[in-house]
Amino acid sequence: MDKLKFQKMNHTFAWGEQAVLAEIVINGKPFAEIVEHYGQSAAEKKEYEFKDCYIYNYAEVLYEELINKKSEASDNEPALMICSCSCEGCGAILVTIVETETEVIWRGFRDHQMKKLDYSVFPMFKFEKSAYQAALEQLRMLQKNTL
Repeated sequence: MDKLKFQKMNHTFAWGEQAVLAEIVINGKPFAEIVEHYGQSAAEKKEYEFKDCYIYNYAEVLYEELINKKSEASDNEPALMICSCSCEGCGAILVTIVETETEVIWRGFRDHQMKKLDYSVFPMFKFEKSAYQAALEQLRMLQKNTL
């Protein structure tokens, strides 16, 4: 089973807004690095610079979206990362969440608008359900922390 955790990330946008973002870590590796790895061929072609395009989602927004399994961009997919402009739904990296009695599966990744990555090669992540719920509780506590 894969391991999931969330870490607090303080972020200041170019226009001065400060926010608490939720860094997603899967199996000890930041989710942004995982996505960037699978998008490396596009980055090598200089089609885009991943770090300029995406940021982690706001902690409080991500928590609500994972609980409700929907986002501003999709009625059935939370946004794990958002466009660096911070507009909800703009260029979001979305995931389909499937729950069974014993596990939670993240699969069917896609981006909402940018269409820069080929998610067909992206892995599926399977989390033990009680560990997943503990990680969500960790995320809920993150969102309560202020800068």
